[in-house]
Amino acid sequence: MNRFFEPQSIAVIGASKNRSKGGYRILENLIEWGYTGRIYPVNPQADEILGLKVFPSVSSLPEIPDLAVLVVPREMVLDVVEEAGKFGIDRMIIVANRFSDGDAEGQKLEESLVELTESMGIRVLGPNSIGVVNTKIGLVTSILPLEAYKKGGVSFIGQTGMFLGGFARWITSSQYFGIDKVAILGNKCDLDEADMIEYFGSEKSCNVIALYLEGVKDGRKFLKKAANVAGKKPLLILKSGRTRIGARATASHTGSMSGEDRVFDAAMKQVHAIRVYDFDELFDLAKALSYFADWPSVKGERVGVVSVSGAGCVLSADAISDCGLMLSDLSEDTIKRVISTYPPGWMVQNPIDMWSAIEEVGADEAYLKITQAVMEDPEVDGVSIIFMVIPTVTEMDIRRFVQAIKVYEKPFAICFMGGDMRVVDDWERIIEEEKVPVYHSPERAIRAIGTVLRWKNGKV
Repeated sequence: MNRFFEPQSIAVIGASKNRSKGGYRILENLIEWGYTGRIYPVNPQADEILGLKVFPSVSSLPEIPDLAVLVVPREMVLDVVEEAGKFGIDRMIIVANRFSDGDAEGQKLEESLVELTESMGIRVLGPNSIGVVNTKIGLVTSILPLEAYKKGGVSFIGQTGMFLGGFARWITSSQYFGIDKVAILGNKCDLDEADMIEYFGSEKSCNVIALYLEGVKDGRKFLKKAANVAGKKPLLILKSGRTRIGARATASHTGSMSGEDRVFDAAMKQVHAIRVYDFDELFDLAKALSYFADWPSVKGERVGVVSVSGAGCVLSADAISDCGLMLSDLSEDTIKRVISTYPPGWMVQNPIDMWSAIEEVGADEAYLKITQAVMEDPEVDGVSIIFMVIPTVTEMDIRRFVQAIKVYEKPFAICFMGGDMRVVDDWERIIEEEKVPVYHSPERAIRAIGTVLRWKNGKV
């Protein structure tokens, strides 16, 4: 697997001078991402692309590359694989689609591809795959133009090119968590989700694995690898094709057959994987688990809520119940400390509606003193802190606040419920630079904190 993710040299077979072609985009991405290895474009009709020398054939390459990316039409794939295999290349990413994800002819071609690669000892990612990313060495094989991912601990495995397409652009343009590696499985004629789980599970630079599946190739192998990894680092799984209609759609996308969902759900619980049900949840939990990966374990699943809004309190309480968590019972000492920031005559409980405290002592003092009191309560394992970004609140030094709360090393999330979005965007950047997750609804914040707490106390 190392040669798929840490190749010292890579051949792009089907390199192109046409800026709209995948064979051009791969070269452009490798250069812009600062790939540290040697790049060998292959095209019999070009001499130079993007300043790189182009080779007319695989056999004319100056060395056997560790990895080849085949960006050629479906009809040419078998001949190119055979030529590359005879030259000595035994790690290949095949981009072309319309194999088992296409018509009957494509299915037969994929069967022939499997026979050929197995006979030549070639390992394949794909077909219908746009490949891999390793941010550590600037490796990227996407056929779409991409800005470089920020380096981090989250690794994605997917039966969708979105992680090297639309989602990639969304993450680089609006998100602050970092990526370690990405693997796009495609049709899985050889390497599959179990192989990637095992590899990412062994990588120290990866602290969360997030997986999108449309079907499982080898159930027994998958469960064995998932069980081995899920006990060491969080394994998030989003499986589509849960319904009869969705199962039919998977067959036309990647040629996968989606099994009985109840069986899959029970299996995920057995191996302690974390099942999610949409991409928002996948990304929400991935960043929270990654940010808190090195924080100490916790004792329970007791949550405190500090909110500028009464609605935030009630919605958070409902979410805590829905997620099977516990609303912390605050100690008398904590209650006294919280009440000291309020006007005379007030009573408080968890969740804490703190608006009157803000009116009494100002947002900076109210948020800091109340949140510190809650964090120091031994009956609290994690906290959700809700802001409404209005003029009274925007006077706060949000970075100072977050840094002061981080010292307690209890997982917490920030939730924004409305306000000036120009300030919200700026605050979100500041907060997530401190590796604290931000969400835009109480429910998402509670769900993330609950997942982190369960992972930290071994109850996933």
